[in-house]
Amino acid sequence: MSYTGKWIHIDLYTGKHEIGETDKKLLEKYIGGKGLGFALLEKIAPNPEPFSPENPIILVNGPFTGTKVQTSARTALVTKSPLTGSILDSHCGGNFGPRLKAAGYDYLIITGK
Repeated sequence: MSYTGKWIHIDLYTGKHEIGETDKKLLEKYIGGKGLGFALLEKIAPNPEPFSPENPIILVNGPFTGTKVQTSARTALVTKSPLTGSILDSHCGGNFGPRLKAAGYDYLIITGK
């Protein structure tokens, strides 16, 4: 079980990116995946308009991503729904999560249009 200790934010509007340190208190409190994604959305953009460039798409790994634990390759996507206005999450498997972790990041935040 491990975290990389870093995150990356990519702004599609400006084309710029920012790399930062993962808040260890958030990791301890929310563990990873959906819970961490919800906490990050609340912290980054507490009430974004669903179609605004400020509404982030957050892709979050769990602590076991990149290990041999079964189903650990799952990645959670968290954002505000344009249909309902509520916070939503979706999960995907495959190589994205392990590759994000191998690149050195616990989560990816995408903003802009």
